[in-house]
Amino acid sequence: MTDLHEIRAVISDMDGVLWRGERPLPGVAEFFGGLRRKGIPFVLATNNATTSFEHVARRLRQVGFEPNEKEVLTSADAAASFLHRELPAGSPVLVVGEDALTSALSRAGFRLVHKASEAVAVVAALDRDVTWGKLTEATLAIRAGAMFVATNLDPTFPSERGLLPGAGALISLLETATERHPTHARSLPPARTSRIGSSRTCWTSAGPCWASEVRVVRPLIYDLSLPDLTALLQEWGEPAYRARQVWNHVYARLTPAPQAMSDLPQPLRERLSEAFDFEGLRPLADSMSSDGGTRKTLFALPDAESIEVVLMRYERRRTVCISTQVGCAMGCAFCATGQMGLRRNLSSGEIVAQVLAAARQERLTNIVVMGMGEPFHNYEATMAALDRLNDPHGFGFGERRMTISTVGLIPGIDRFAAEQRQINLAVSLHAATDELRSRLLPVNARYPLEPLFESCRRYVQSTRRRISFEWALIEGINDGPAQALALSGLARGLTCHVNLIPLNPTHGYSGSAASRNRAQAFRDALRLQGIPATIRLRRGIDIQAGCGQLASREASRRDVPLGGSS
Repeated sequence: MTDLHEIRAVISDMDGVLWRGERPLPGVAEFFGGLRRKGIPFVLATNNATTSFEHVARRLRQVGFEPNEKEVLTSADAAASFLHRELPAGSPVLVVGEDALTSALSRAGFRLVHKASEAVAVVAALDRDVTWGKLTEATLAIRAGAMFVATNLDPTFPSERGLLPGAGALISLLETATERHPTHARSLPPARTSRIGSSRTCWTSAGPCWASEVRVVRPLIYDLSLPDLTALLQEWGEPAYRARQVWNHVYARLTPAPQAMSDLPQPLRERLSEAFDFEGLRPLADSMSSDGGTRKTLFALPDAESIEVVLMRYERRRTVCISTQVGCAMGCAFCATGQMGLRRNLSSGEIVAQVLAAARQERLTNIVVMGMGEPFHNYEATMAALDRLNDPHGFGFGERRMTISTVGLIPGIDRFAAEQRQINLAVSLHAATDELRSRLLPVNARYPLEPLFESCRRYVQSTRRRISFEWALIEGINDGPAQALALSGLARGLTCHVNLIPLNPTHGYSGSAASRNRAQAFRDALRLQGIPATIRLRRGIDIQAGCGQLASREASRRDVPLGGSS
């Protein structure tokens, strides 16, 4: 009999995992070729009893991969029979989700269990019905060396909460080398994989790549909503009130780790520590401005990417500026983050973790979502994070003390208005003519000024809330009277306020900040037309506090190719 650790992948329902209709997903051949090169045995099974080996082989040959008959099983029953040969009769199997292979395993005499500690194999149908509790149990069992069987992965498996789509989740679970069995695959929590080394790679829409070094990363506790946490602890056999206790520790008391949650039983603290990451962010660099008013922290993420968090101290306020993406796809000419390009979205938990990290330093009065990334380009994760922070049973941060900024994605603004949130909205405008705005903000070609202002008016009419416009004043570019007059025409009759901010310089843009006199003249021109405007102080110029400046420097310091994701 083959050692359990020598069989690491049985992939069922090829049509759902690696094909969409008649088209293979990108990277299929690279995926299987990579498994082969790394010495990872695998079996490709389908749930269609009429599928022949030749049919499967023909499809794989279309993408340049030549399978052999040992690698392909052509029905769920054949896959169950294969497992029956590899596992002792009556072996305990942890089932995650339901599908034809699961039923076949039951018919084949396997004992279905619910606890990771009892399982020698995990059968996972990763679809939309899978719960976080089940995924966590599966992760624990796999870490303990249980055989992993993936069936019926849904390519649209939710990516919120940091989970990858189905095929990506499968690859993350399989591609990593084990410490105990270095020539075979090691399964990871489906939330995230961390890749470290000079040859960094990831699963993107272009297909899978292979890392030089990978380490296990636990799911982030902040990615769970309270219902998620409640369901998980109930599946662990804990009383219903335990979830509220944990939630209170994480969000109200800001308890940094389970071992400090003294009112929880020790076995539960240990299980939480084993199952989840309670940190998520690791400080890489920390800078304080010379006036002591701005503190900027560069945080490393588990996949070696980095993001920035800025804490601004005012006389009566403490404001934290947080990021929603690593990099940004909007490509604004003067923005250091835009010059990076988009590397990936942050999960809701990674967004939450930034606020909690700042809250452990200062009592916060305001949260501004104006750091790295375009929040409406990562809408679901951003809003889930803000909802979690607003929860009165946890962090309890009022929506009216939050502000979210967008470069002007009209569908996001309309959706935001329809949800009737009390969160403040700011639009990064920076120019009042399409010709100039398209040069500074390429997104203007897709969402030009006229429809953008129509969307802003719909927002104000629907929510009865004021909207803010952000304007980075650039010497000789957008700080003259013609732009002030054009802006006045666009904003006339709209309940709005214009924030004028002299440009923060970046290495990738040659423009400079408008002089004090020109900034004041621009402000006065707006006020003369009845448009409220304020000149905001630039904060942290001496520590590169503009969004993306430290992160882009860190990315360029590492010899790492940029990868896209969304």
